[in-house]
Amino acid sequence: MNDVVSGWPRSRMLVLVALARRHRVDEAVLLAGSEYTVADLSDPRLLPTRDDEAVLVRNLVRALGGALGPAVEAGQDFHVGAVSAWGQAMRTSPTLGHALALSLDLTAAADTLVHLRAVPDDEVTHLVFDADHLPADTRAFQSVWMMVTTAIINRELLGRPTPVDSVRVRCAKPPDAPLVDDFWGVEVQWDARVTSIGVPLAVLDAPLPSADPRAHAEALRECELLFTDDVAVRARAALARDPQSRPADTAAALGLSERTLRRRLAETGTAHRELAAEARLARAADLLTAGLPRSEVAARLGFTDTSAFSHAFKRWTGVTPTAWLRSRHRPSEVEGPGD
Repeated sequence: MNDVVSGWPRSRMLVLVALARRHRVDEAVLLAGSEYTVADLSDPRLLPTRDDEAVLVRNLVRALGGALGPAVEAGQDFHVGAVSAWGQAMRTSPTLGHALALSLDLTAAADTLVHLRAVPDDEVTHLVFDADHLPADTRAFQSVWMMVTTAIINRELLGRPTPVDSVRVRCAKPPDAPLVDDFWGVEVQWDARVTSIGVPLAVLDAPLPSADPRAHAEALRECELLFTDDVAVRARAALARDPQSRPADTAAALGLSERTLRRRLAETGTAHRELAAEARLARAADLLTAGLPRSEVAARLGFTDTSAFSHAFKRWTGVTPTAWLRSRHRPSEVEGPGD
């Protein structure tokens, strides 16, 4: 799994930190058995594991005495934008059902702690949350957390609360069950055979207000990059968005330390400066072709003046920007007079 996906446990651990503070659980209690401090978790270069996350979940569940209302709060702290390209792909999907399919792919690719699958049944699709592989004392908390996260995704995508047919949880009724019921607007069925949300098919067929086929296709391409292990490919994509990105900035965008980025790129036979030059040349070519004056192209690419840009461009291509543009508009030498 690549480092972007590996960075997600840190984000969830920060949610647990905020939750602990809200419920006055001492940070020392929350972080007991963990090698991290809250300051550590604020560092985007840190890549804790799911096991590290599980330590915090267990500590918090014990401190809360089995209450599940905080799990509802944790789920409500999620926003679709938190999953970057995947969130954009879901937002631009044609229907909620299409977006849900992407969400299922995301949880499978990221190997989330709670596994999610869809089970169609007449006029309802049951979203089943499987946590049987998790420790018994944290299953309910983890499941309710992810169930509410899923509901928040649906709400943000449609722009309104989405009705549910049923909500079932495979655990004993907690002391604060009314808090869970209030979120769903229906009475939760506890001690159920499976943990699931029943979503009417009519809801899944609802068109999304932000559907956009072109943006959706682009977001899917970004998603492919998100899950590739080729650091050079991901670095090229990051630099294409910001050709002026410094090594430290690119590394942060990929969830790596600068030292790791340099090492991983060297292993592929390239370096950040080479990829940055490729990105700046591609952007310069686009801007020159669009008719922008060299002074503006130079400014947009971060050069101090036009002369510095022209020297760099000649170093990249062997010709000046003016000569390059002239060659672009010159008829091909292989074309005959009548072609």
